[in-house]
Amino acid sequence: MNPIPKSVYIIGFIVGLIIVCTCSLGNAEGGAGLYTIQNENLVVEDSYGMKSAFVYAEIVNTGDANIELDDSVIELLGEDGSTVTNITSIRMYPDVLESGKTGYLYAYKDLESDEDPTGLKFNIRAMNSKHYKVEARKTENPRIVKDTAGYGMESVYMEATLSNDQDYTLYNFSVCFILKDKETGKIVEIDERSYMDSIGILPGSSVSVRQEKYLNKDIDIEKYDLEVIAFTVSFAGFDD
Repeated sequence: MNPIPKSVYIIGFIVGLIIVCTCSLGNAEGGAGLYTIQNENLVVEDSYGMKSAFVYAEIVNTGDANIELDDSVIELLGEDGSTVTNITSIRMYPDVLESGKTGYLYAYKDLESDEDPTGLKFNIRAMNSKHYKVEARKTENPRIVKDTAGYGMESVYMEATLSNDQDYTLYNFSVCFILKDKETGKIVEIDERSYMDSIGILPGSSVSVRQEKYLNKDIDIEKYDLEVIAFTVSFAGFDD
């Protein structure tokens, strides 16, 4: 489940963006900590008079070592380019990004009534991840469906099939659902759910994973594309 609460009813609008990226480096030895940010999107939602800002982006590890986020800041900018407010709680999925791979950034903040951001400035610090490793898990058939839940109300779900192609029972995995606007290619929602020791997938078997999306039931699901990634992050040990 998304680690940061999101509004249930969306009366949102996607604003035009002024994009500035600051690519800070951490432990940048041998190309470690190098990255690019692309397909940035700022979504401002207004629900019952309360405004929230959601930031989404893709991050590509262009270095030669695994990276993870260090102290980072995303500035929300006004129309004149000045800073309206900052976001310091930023997630990257997966938590450790392998060299040459693309991951996803997500950040959230409640806004004051007079805060009206229209642009973004990324001050992201990525450092060489020496002590953790990430293993991708096999996902297939990402899909967006409408289904009637137990309460008899139609809901929108993001789903995928997760398979265990290892020779051991798979525990401690995370699944991340990335919803994109089909026309613009921009991310409009990221939801992550972690499955710890309570659920295991037997070798050679598959399960269907799903995440409910709290949208109006009349939404046109054909306007969206869905990407789903699954991964396990584990401790790789200390340096000698």
